[in-house]
Amino acid sequence: MISLLPREKASIYQNYGLKVADAVRIGTGVMSATMAVHTNRGRLFLKRYKFSLDLNPSTEISRIAYAHAAQDFLCERGFPVPRLLRNRNGGTLTVEGGDIYAISEFVDGHDYNAVKPAGALRCAGKMLGRIHGELRGFQPPVAREWTSMKDEVVNTLRQRLERIRIAASETDAYPVSANRIDAWMAEVEGLTPRLPAANRGGWIIHGDYRAQNLKFDSEGKVKSVLDLDAVRPANRLYDLAYALVFFPAVYQNTPLTSRQKSIFLDAYESVCPLTEEERNTLPAHLELAYLRGMTLWLRLHDSEGMRERVRPWIRGYLSSVDTATRVQRGV
Repeated sequence: MISLLPREKASIYQNYGLKVADAVRIGTGVMSATMAVHTNRGRLFLKRYKFSLDLNPSTEISRIAYAHAAQDFLCERGFPVPRLLRNRNGGTLTVEGGDIYAISEFVDGHDYNAVKPAGALRCAGKMLGRIHGELRGFQPPVAREWTSMKDEVVNTLRQRLERIRIAASETDAYPVSANRIDAWMAEVEGLTPRLPAANRGGWIIHGDYRAQNLKFDSEGKVKSVLDLDAVRPANRLYDLAYALVFFPAVYQNTPLTSRQKSIFLDAYESVCPLTEEERNTLPAHLELAYLRGMTLWLRLHDSEGMRERVRPWIRGYLSSVDTATRVQRGV
């Protein structure tokens, strides 16, 4: 249990009319910190946003406002996403002083069961297909300009890999060798021409669809879809591929097996089938998704507070890919 600062409690009371008794930290991510707050209206979910110095706060606030509008859209249509609370101005995002936060209903549920995952994978795959299908009808209340997902992902990967190469050169104990980093840099350049530039179909994606951002009921059905802050227009394969590669991350140190990926993908396609062109480009998106997740973990590895946490994930995913490569070569 933690205590909110007096100014934070005052802000919540002033903006939402809520009296906070106490708060329990749930997690701290790259872009936000989350906690359960006990109030005079029961337990609620508080998300406090944080932006690094190289991000434009107004641009990021605009991005979150878009995501909140999409979350409201899904909530109104009966999807299991948390209902966002309105502040005194009718908005879902509160900016006051140095604090940028949102409050939503708190949804209880079970975490992903990595020991018996089949049922949860089927339900999660179908849910992602339903979300993709429904969000094609989303019309944001305010127009927003977006960088293409392809350019955003590729440019981010190039920047991360340059930083990772510098970090690797400074220690012999780095989790990834210089040769592997060079190979990844070459892989990014080789993948780029294989990725469609246009978002054909007008898709809108969740942006971080993984087991960690889902809650399940006792039967393995999806009870709630969380963390929609990365919702944006983009080719749906960025969402689907990332889920296939990193769905069980945090709950286990290795990716889904081929059979488990098939369960998820078949369930997804039972609701929202892929075109032949999309099936042909899915392998490139899977490779890209792997690089996105691994480079993110390696950047987190450079933070002292995250190093021990991410190291097993890095080792597990590296080992799984190396094993698969040896099998393919018949070694």
